[in-house]
Amino acid sequence: MTADNLTKNESAQTGTDSQKTHKDNNMKNNNSQDIPMPTLWPEPVDGMELVSALKALFERFLVLPDGASSALPFWVLHTYAMDAFYFTPRLCIYSPVPRCGKTQLLQLLEMTVYRPLNVAGITAAGVFRCIDAMHPTLLIDEADCFMNGDQTMRSVINAGYQKNGHVVRNIDTKCGYLPKRFACFSAMAIAGIGERDSTIMDRSITVVMRRKKPSDTVERLRPNALVSHTEQLRSMCMRFMRDNASVIGEINPTMPKFLHDRAKDIWEPLFAIAYLISPALVDELTYAAGCLVPKNDDAEVLEIQLLADIRDVFNNIGCDFIATKDLLGHLYRCESRPWGDRQYGHVVLTNVKLANMLHGFNIRPVQKRVGAKTARGYELAAFEDAFQCYLPDETAEYETVEAAPEMPCPVVPPCAPTVETNAEHTDKDDDQFSLCSILRKNSILNAKPVDDTNMSVEQRKIMYEKVFQEAGRIMNEMAESTAESVVPDDMPL
Repeated sequence: MTADNLTKNESAQTGTDSQKTHKDNNMKNNNSQDIPMPTLWPEPVDGMELVSALKALFERFLVLPDGASSALPFWVLHTYAMDAFYFTPRLCIYSPVPRCGKTQLLQLLEMTVYRPLNVAGITAAGVFRCIDAMHPTLLIDEADCFMNGDQTMRSVINAGYQKNGHVVRNIDTKCGYLPKRFACFSAMAIAGIGERDSTIMDRSITVVMRRKKPSDTVERLRPNALVSHTEQLRSMCMRFMRDNASVIGEINPTMPKFLHDRAKDIWEPLFAIAYLISPALVDELTYAAGCLVPKNDDAEVLEIQLLADIRDVFNNIGCDFIATKDLLGHLYRCESRPWGDRQYGHVVLTNVKLANMLHGFNIRPVQKRVGAKTARGYELAAFEDAFQCYLPDETAEYETVEAAPEMPCPVVPPCAPTVETNAEHTDKDDDQFSLCSILRKNSILNAKPVDDTNMSVEQRKIMYEKVFQEAGRIMNEMAESTAESVVPDDMPL
């Protein structure tokens, strides 16, 4: 059949399909060329050394909040094995004012993560189309200029933090508009002034940047001078994660108790990598999570604020029922809250507004006799379930965070050489009596390596306590040879 004999629909079907295929192939080829791919490092990589090198890179050029330099290397590594994880944490970088190092942090991430795509402006459609076609690590700068309040952008970003995240759009085809599903699962870092929308923040590891003090000593970032070093780091990251991705994907790490369920999801990929490398890195990452996870991440939710203030009112008045009029009077006197705000001369929080805000918690006003009169108000019993669900005990949570163990020295395999103790002690030999040196040069009780993958933080702490006690005994034995007591028997941990 010749082209002259084809009907209009048949011609469109054959010609358009071939053009579309050619166009799609060109697009895929262009996309693959636009994003740089690291070369594979030729030999196996030591995970501890790789994490230390990444951490040193960030600390060399940036003033970071506590815990950030410990968490960033693991976030970088997880971008090289996205298929091994079900969740990916957004990295939310923000500051109160400009010139705090946000863009510099994105530049360092661009030089270390897998398939970086750094943009300073993008639409919601651009996000899911780039992810579906190019599978990048998306680095978004200047987010405060276009992202806040964009509900479509927020829905795409939120959907893409888990592996099965997709969005559906109608696509114009030769057969009309047809729905197409776009994948939006991708690692993503977002930088801008101020916080992002609360649902994005809830799925993010937050890094709050600040301007450096005169006493802060960091180098000026010159990206051109770091190309060879960062390309080597990228090659090593790719080799390490390719060699260990299947093992990391099977690890079910024990997460810190102070993390809520959503926080456990987003921190789990980082803890899985740390569990593979070293128990010491697990404890370091636990400390970092305690520093970076907001202690009051529900504080900005207006309904949560209302519940907290109502609980305070009931605690202060010490009764089981309060009339709506009296409750509003107490709320209006909360100076740091918006309950007493006025609009056009009238208070914003009325009895109807109050009832609507509490309706979502299944709390409703009731009519009750108080003395000789009846009043419409709220019973304390109606709030008890909401208090337990949405207002956890802040004191208990804080104590759990503070109980996170400090970073211990790593335990080495028992095949390490034994330290000779018959040498004469001099000032130059002081470093051999340090605890880390003892642990590096002595086998502790000839113990076999311990698999702590399934250990809780408390179990690992007990294990390290035994190690420290035995290390103290070894150090005292060494001290006796020099007639000098180095460490007391009850060495504090």
